[in-house]
Amino acid sequence: MRIRAIENEQEFLEIKEDWNRLAIGLSPFNDFDWMYKWWQYFKGKNNLKILVAEKNSRITGIAPIYIKNIRVLKVLPFKKLCFLGENLSDYLDFLLDSEYKEETFEQLINYIINKIDYDFLELGQLNSKYPNFTLWQKYTENLKLEFVSNQECPRILLTNFASYDDFYKKMNKNLKGSIKFRQGKVRKHGINLEYIFKNEITEKDIEVISKISLKRQVFLYKKGDNKRFCYFVDKTKKNFIRDYFCSTNSENTLLAYAVCNGEVVAYDLALLSKDKMFLWNAAFDPDYDMYSPLKLLINELLKYAFENNFKYFDFLRGKDRYKLEWTDNLSLNYKITRNNSAISHISHIYNNITPKFLLDLLRKPSKEILQNNLNEYDYI
Repeated sequence: MRIRAIENEQEFLEIKEDWNRLAIGLSPFNDFDWMYKWWQYFKGKNNLKILVAEKNSRITGIAPIYIKNIRVLKVLPFKKLCFLGENLSDYLDFLLDSEYKEETFEQLINYIINKIDYDFLELGQLNSKYPNFTLWQKYTENLKLEFVSNQECPRILLTNFASYDDFYKKMNKNLKGSIKFRQGKVRKHGINLEYIFKNEITEKDIEVISKISLKRQVFLYKKGDNKRFCYFVDKTKKNFIRDYFCSTNSENTLLAYAVCNGEVVAYDLALLSKDKMFLWNAAFDPDYDMYSPLKLLINELLKYAFENNFKYFDFLRGKDRYKLEWTDNLSLNYKITRNNSAISHISHIYNNITPKFLLDLLRKPSKEILQNNLNEYDYI
């Protein structure tokens, strides 16, 4: 078996067919189009380092990785080896041919450990329900790599229920009561509440959901809550979202709206893969908080999933309340790390001895940066 490293975009494009063959059955984040488009927007001064395993002139595995060039303590150059798609993706992994699965995995991980120059290894979003998970457990132990769970991923196996009615019947009593209460309040106030589902997503749609998400972010920011992340604060991420969701195959995307008296007040943006639905991003207009429009919309989205024969619904990473109230079925995301240089050890010590609140303060965007990104909507 031979391992080669792809370090330019032309060779990246040339493996598209094999990439998608090996990604069959995995999440949309593993598909070539998602990864290649992500690289177009976030390559910056970074370096591709995609590993390709070949046996008998056939590609048997791909490690979708790159070297992220950053600075530690704002002065020391630092090379971090990561998965492509890292900051916008879940369930990242090696792509392996089942016929040579373990042999390919072993060759790829050994190449990463022994033949790539980097300061720090961080491979995140490795999911406990993914087909390679037992191999990660085995080889991280053998190679003495740090391998820890760091995120919970709520999910619903729709096949455990005969229909939406069966799901609703077995729903948590408090959640069911909350849905009925909010629906009653909508009726009492004479609000015309509609739900829209669309696969063809336009640039106008991206502007609509961006405005809602940013409005929610500002609302929390003014309350002193800086925990929620918002993709749309970052212009590059927003442009990636617009480009991907407005240009990809409409069979792979879904946008759901809750519309009150003609105004969009909540949205769910999902990725689809055959009979699986992944809720990637969601938000609601805080002016309509009394009606819990996001909760009502997720209820309708699940109804849509049952009616359209989806077998699996995934909320993806995060312990947000709006996710956990729907299910207690969780998978776990794991992260592998390895310090590989003196600079990396210095960084590790710095992160461990510096109080968390100071680290958060240093990493958080300044008020000016946040204002500059949000002022276009007159929210601050």
